[in-house]
Amino acid sequence: MSVIDKIKKRMLYSSIFGIFVIIALLIYADVGKLTEAFIQFKWTYIPVIVLLTLLNYIFRFYKWDYYLGKLDIDISKKDSFVVFFSGLVMSITPGKLGEVFKSYLLKQLDDIQISKSAPIIFAERLTDVMGLLILASVGIIVYDYSLNLLIAILTIFALIVLVIQSRILSMKIIDFCERLPLVSNYVHHLRLSYESAYTLLRHKPLLFTIAISIVSWFFECIAMWYVLKGFGLGRPLLDATFVFAFSSLAGAVSMLPGGLGIAEGSIVGLLHTLDVPNSIATGTALIIRFGTLWFGVLSGIVVLSLNINKFQKD
Repeated sequence: MSVIDKIKKRMLYSSIFGIFVIIALLIYADVGKLTEAFIQFKWTYIPVIVLLTLLNYIFRFYKWDYYLGKLDIDISKKDSFVVFFSGLVMSITPGKLGEVFKSYLLKQLDDIQISKSAPIIFAERLTDVMGLLILASVGIIVYDYSLNLLIAILTIFALIVLVIQSRILSMKIIDFCERLPLVSNYVHHLRLSYESAYTLLRHKPLLFTIAISIVSWFFECIAMWYVLKGFGLGRPLLDATFVFAFSSLAGAVSMLPGGLGIAEGSIVGLLHTLDVPNSIATGTALIIRFGTLWFGVLSGIVVLSLNINKFQKD
């Protein structure tokens, strides 16, 4: 089975799972009340929501392209753009780690070793989580909500960075892996991946890309705010930022495909704590997830379909 066929299979399974999540939300919210809420929604906000999502992708593309430059991976901006947006197809994989598909595309495109570029996906996810955590932190502190989770994620993040930035410790871990029967044959790939990770997580690029992540994900927080406005709720931007960022974090930490079920459930639950009616909370979860997650997947399908010949070698 080819890589593309495997992707189609995974997308099918994830899409089916997504449909079950939507059905569960429809049952939970009462279809009649939810339909009434959708009728009252100001659909003229949808282009604004989509535009804000696109701005998120543009800033994340800039981060991706910046990482390529740090690793001296020299491809054109057009090809970089195509690879990045094609990778959005894999947004509905656990923790978005399926976006390592971008490394496969780079290999097909310009024979770039996967072990060299794969740490970019790890760095992207790590800085995305930190960006979302910083965005959510104000709400976590203000609402006194899951402060322990904030501390736990910060601690794990610090440990990961410290280990990678300690060559002595990292080399000891790699040397240990070299003695393991099932891993020893791949240690040379592990060493190359480590060098890439070390470069990407140096203090300057780390702080710079976290700043990009904060800006990029804030656009989707604003999109969430517009969804609430569309339902006639004059909630402060802080509420929308906290709910979206925290829910996205919960979805990422869950490691479920695209955070499906967890992200939507968190949005509904958090909005309930802010006294948002059940039907509107559920409607908000459905619209923001269609406008962000599923719009990204659809964009990836379109870009990959239009450029599939680039990645097919004879």
